[in-house]
Amino acid sequence: FFDIDHRLKTLVLFHEECLEHRTAQAHQEAPERCVAIRGKLQAELDECFIHSSSNFPSAIRQQLLYAHNERYIDFVFDLHNKVAKLGGPVPFTPRVQVMHGVEKARVKAETGCDTFFSQGSLPAALRAVGAVCNAVDRVVSGHNRNAFCIVRPPGHHAGVSGLLQDAISCGFCIFNNVAIAAMHALRTYPTKVKRVAIVDFDVHHGNGTEEIIRTKFNNPSAFFFFSVHLFDKPPTGGEFYPGSGGSDDAACNIVNAPLTPLWRVAANKTRSRSRGARSGGADGANGPHAGRIGTRGASRAQAAADVEGSDNGDSGGAPSTAPSRDNGEDAAGSASSTTANQDSVAGSDTAPTYGRAAFRANITDRLLPALHEFNPDLIFISAGFDAGKNDIGCSKTENGKYSSGIDLLPEDYNWATKRIQAAADACCHGRVVSALEGGYGTWARVKDVKSGSGNARKLVLNRDQLAENALAHVKALVN
Repeated sequence: FFDIDHRLKTLVLFHEECLEHRTAQAHQEAPERCVAIRGKLQAELDECFIHSSSNFPSAIRQQLLYAHNERYIDFVFDLHNKVAKLGGPVPFTPRVQVMHGVEKARVKAETGCDTFFSQGSLPAALRAVGAVCNAVDRVVSGHNRNAFCIVRPPGHHAGVSGLLQDAISCGFCIFNNVAIAAMHALRTYPTKVKRVAIVDFDVHHGNGTEEIIRTKFNNPSAFFFFSVHLFDKPPTGGEFYPGSGGSDDAACNIVNAPLTPLWRVAANKTRSRSRGARSGGADGANGPHAGRIGTRGASRAQAAADVEGSDNGDSGGAPSTAPSRDNGEDAAGSASSTTANQDSVAGSDTAPTYGRAAFRANITDRLLPALHEFNPDLIFISAGFDAGKNDIGCSKTENGKYSSGIDLLPEDYNWATKRIQAAADACCHGRVVSALEGGYGTWARVKDVKSGSGNARKLVLNRDQLAENALAHVKALVN
């Protein structure tokens, strides 16, 4: 059946050029991310269900202007010419800060930089944008039902001028792939696409996308943005990157669903993994559709039930993990296991604010009603998998203790994607374009064969859990 009608297939886009973006040695945002995800999809999904392609063009400068200003684009192209002469990757964030006129004392030290730019970075970034724009073309024209783009560098932290004013890092991003593609859809298909929705479930707030929607696009009737993410901004400092997304912006049709990190949950409010979550719910924040989204005990109870008995996706634990992107701290050492079990009664008015139950409840109570009310013609997913259990992207180390902030499993990504796809089926002929954002892997100890000692072990990044999470996401798109 799928062999007969290609329009029912999920498009999977990948290009080798995205692997040429080089970062520092042993950096988590590495080519191996895409390699692991692509390999997993090829091994587990029959070609009768997906259409894999590398046949798409890179983005052109005019498309970049949809989301970014000329000064920033000129800076990136100029840096590309300079790096071509220098050779290896250079720290990116401090150079963007200098372009912004940040005083020297506040410019990020190059030795502590987490975002890099190499000779292959500009070609990779242009190819990433091109992939998402091509996915739009294929989906809107009806050639494919939906699409998943395996791309890097990621994009949702890139604002109008690259680095946002209050941000401490570019967050591994150069161009905002999804925001550019969203405007590409509106400009290229004005009769078919009048409203677009962007759903971001990366563990970090999509601050760049939000800024672009609020300031560059500034058209609430055409855009809806939803982000569910960890939020931790203690008064003493050490915020979880990027430290934004704590509230909604009703005027701009922006809904933020901040989740409390597991490391902020009191010990007497966590339970062993074996007991499972007993509740679910919204985080209580009000948004553009608060009148319709309000608190619903029944849906919170259903979210909790779904956590205990998920409907699909591959589950399973992950190895111990450690460091993350620049959250103001460095993480290392062994992992302490924390879970998402919520200490509340199913169906009560106490809404969970952390863990898997809170993630699902925010999708159920805050995203889906708003999505149906907005009635988009196309839905984008900024698909970050760094909220996965023990992924280094959702970790921190404090006082020598390593902690994870959230613990999503493959079935959670499958569950959320199914709900988003169902909304797309109801609103916009199933049109969904998903693009890879974060998700880096877990730390695992393996035998060090080069040490000369039979018992020596070393830490390496294991991408298996990342690949499983992405597979569960794509399985839901394929359905």
